[in-house]
Amino acid sequence: MDPGKSGWWSTWVQFQVQYYDMPRKPGDRIESPATLGRKCWAFAYLRQVWVALKPALEAATTAHGLNLRPFIAAWDSAVALTMPLCDRTMANW
Repeated sequence: MDPGKSGWWSTWVQFQVQYYDMPRKPGDRIESPATLGRKCWAFAYLRQVWVALKPALEAATTAHGLNLRPFIAAWDSAVALTMPLCDRTMANW
């Protein structure tokens, strides 16, 4: 869940968000609209399946004495951060 250690989280909560950073520093790599659009599609799907998956995952892990609350909180935070960016991209803001 640490973007400094995980390519998944780095892409989701840093790189994807940097698409809108202004001004950009010289040499900064940015996401293209095409790849951002594909990621938005993928994350929209994940957001959709998360509705049913989240309670099932919580129940299954809790039944075995495991705690996924930090992961779930990070997931929910990443969705709240990035999905509005996808809406902005579709509207070409």
